[in-house]
Amino acid sequence: MAVIAALFESIAAAEQAEHAVGDAFGRTGHCVTQRHTRAPLDGNRLPDGATEFGRNIAIAMVAGGVFMAAAGGLAGGLDLMLGMGVGLGIALGFVTGLLMGLVGAMQAGTRIPKPVLRALAARLPPGGALVVIEIEAAKADDVTELLEAHAPVAVETC
Repeated sequence: MAVIAALFESIAAAEQAEHAVGDAFGRTGHCVTQRHTRAPLDGNRLPDGATEFGRNIAIAMVAGGVFMAAAGGLAGGLDLMLGMGVGLGIALGFVTGLLMGLVGAMQAGTRIPKPVLRALAARLPPGGALVVIEIEAAKADDVTELLEAHAPVAVETC
């Protein structure tokens, strides 16, 4: 899937472009369009292809792994679980902590817009709009041409 973003000086022009794309490509069900009128963009509301995971997910995983490795080492050292030594406690705790950190961070909303979208959002004029479209990669050039017919300030693909 390709993500195309177009920056417009007015909301009316963005609406026209959005409707044109929806009319031309929306019938297949493989076209997602969104219009944003304020910066900064919320990565949790953008299509998946327009976002990336932020550094918070790595921080949560490392913190969870370290904490649970220490807890597992303590449990193994105190012989709280029969037959589990310190090494096994650290290993199992580390893996458990990584997974807990991953799940917790994903549920907390760690997605951020891709750099191209952040740059366009920074240029969003008052009264303007940013149209984000996720579509099959084979149709990306056709969508770009259709958007350019509506005179956007900028069109970017990510």
